[in-house]
Amino acid sequence: WISRVAFIEGLLLLLVVLALWLLVRSLDDPRAWPWLGLAVGGALVTKYSALVLIPTVLAVLWRHRPSAFRHPKFWCGVALLAAVLAPVVVYNAMLFTTRGHFDATLSSMVGLRHPDLGTDDHPYSRTLSQAVAWLRWLPQGFNLLTLGLAAVGGALLLGRRPSGAPPNRRAWVLGAYTVSTVVFLSLSPGRKQYVALLIPAVALAAAIALERLSARW
Repeated sequence: WISRVAFIEGLLLLLVVLALWLLVRSLDDPRAWPWLGLAVGGALVTKYSALVLIPTVLAVLWRHRPSAFRHPKFWCGVALLAAVLAPVVVYNAMLFTTRGHFDATLSSMVGLRHPDLGTDDHPYSRTLSQAVAWLRWLPQGFNLLTLGLAAVGGALLLGRRPSGAPPNRRAWVLGAYTVSTVVFLSLSPGRKQYVALLIPAVALAAAIALERLSARW
């Protein structure tokens, strides 16, 4: 999907994985929050589909570090995120003022139609009508072995933990990102490149399965 055609999912995935790594780091080290804001902002500037990172970050911090929302470094990260996004915001604001619409992708996402944009045969939906439209492409992008390992890794993360064990941060990060991505894909046009957003989730879940299985051998 992302190696033979001129899509920018390769750069997007690099920034998404960096943001997820910084999110895990930020749970123990507040100094990672400004960098996290830069990573999320860079991902959003690269492609709007990185929007899935916003609910992921908020859900994980709410569950594992609620004090983050009162920490100056967290708001420093928010300010850096806003600064990175400022050119896109200004551009779309000026475009809407002069032409009555946002750029093509953002207009499609918010359901705005305009003669300048032509006809979009794959508009974003306000229902979950696309919920399974992209599912058939998973075996084309991930072989069945990888998907099987990812399913095992997900099941292991969701398994019962011993009483008194600390919360499973990896499960929350992976789960929040996966749920956010699935919801986004369910509302998105049926285009193969969008399924690339699942690469980090599938790869991380498969890696967890291999880690657990190798520890038992």
